[in-house]
Amino acid sequence: MLTLPIKKQWFDLIASGEKLEEYRSNNAYYDARFEKYAGTHIQICLRNGYSKNSPSLLCSVVPEKRNGARKEWGGNPEEIYWVLKILNVERVIS
Repeated sequence: MLTLPIKKQWFDLIASGEKLEEYRSNNAYYDARFEKYAGTHIQICLRNGYSKNSPSLLCSVVPEKRNGARKEWGGNPEEIYWVLKILNVERVIS
């Protein structure tokens, strides 16, 4: 399972159900991780920081590459991103 670190601001919004997408840069690093899963349902772990003891969210997402990211969720509408469409948060791991 892929574990991705995120900032507390975004972690809290996803945990509360307010933020429905997570954005990752359009680069070779994320292409290698998401390209084979584009458009399909996968599970990822979003970790609040880098420590192995940081709170985490187990999420079901659908990755897709597109532009149109929302500014209020940390994106730039004019850039292309890997968008992780959050279907649900299955578990909060403290």
